[in-house]
Amino acid sequence: MPTTYISNTDHYNLVLARVASVRKSLWIGTAKPANAASSAPTR
Repeated sequence: MPTTYISNTDHYNLVLARVASVRKSLWIGTAKPANAASSAPTR
């Protein structure tokens, strides 16, 4: 899957469009890859 830059406004609109059509659950990842490991919960 290619990586594409989208503006904050476009991101907001895309997320809302998907929220409107979700049936069971929706996962939204917003962390930068460099921050993902450091912000992951520990056991």
